[in-house]
Amino acid sequence: MSYRSIAVYAGTDPQGSPALSAAIDLATRMDAHLIGVAAETMPPIYFGFDADAVAGELYASEREAAEHRLVAAEEMFRVRVPKTIGIEWHGFVGDPVDSLIGVAHRADLLVVPNWRSLVLSSSPRTIDAGALALSAGRPVLALGENTPAFDPRTILIAWKNTREARRAVADALPFLSTASKVVAMTISEGDEGLERLNLDSLVAWLKRHGVNAQPEFVVTEGGYADIVASWARANDIDLIVSGAYGHSRMREWLLGGMTRDLVEAHDLNRLLCN
Repeated sequence: MSYRSIAVYAGTDPQGSPALSAAIDLATRMDAHLIGVAAETMPPIYFGFDADAVAGELYASEREAAEHRLVAAEEMFRVRVPKTIGIEWHGFVGDPVDSLIGVAHRADLLVVPNWRSLVLSSSPRTIDAGALALSAGRPVLALGENTPAFDPRTILIAWKNTREARRAVADALPFLSTASKVVAMTISEGDEGLERLNLDSLVAWLKRHGVNAQPEFVVTEGGYADIVASWARANDIDLIVSGAYGHSRMREWLLGGMTRDLVEAHDLNRLLCN
């Protein structure tokens, strides 16, 4: 089992993109097709009254410059990717997340760089991996910063018997099937009997797919949103697999939650699915 088509946000500097390095490694190991994506966000242009002509000219000039940067990025992408990998390129003048959603139907997996280290040449905007996972309909691999190579040998599954988590585990099977250690963690929310039964059922399901997972049941007094990330750091986990936004995104923004905590865990590799 493997991903047959991988889309990566290479940005307008593919030559120095760690996300592209990881995607090239994955495409090579899985014999996958590789889709490069970059986006240039147009800056807002403010003028007073009766300045439509000037604003139009400035917008046209800025857009032409953005399109030139995208053409240069495509050239760098094609040079950097080995000839043994089948490729395609999509450059957009627009929002990076919307651009990735636009090509999501062509890919089995979306790979995005660490949000804090991403720099877009025309805008300070960054890629929100949570927003991408919420709308793309594909698993999103959000890479952590300072990740020298992506080859997940130890994987932590953040398990709760929800649609999002079930989808995440199924989408992660290409990684889970080649890992040397898989831990399935449930953080109790009070119904321990049912939660343990659901965790055991997941472990049995994984075993039928050739994945031997170790169950980890955590009972806590509260404040469980950051337990997954903290446990992953303490145990040198290469990848966290998690459903995204089991609660509404507004609720997580207001009250906090595991998805928000994982989206902000910029030092960890995360596979997020909705």
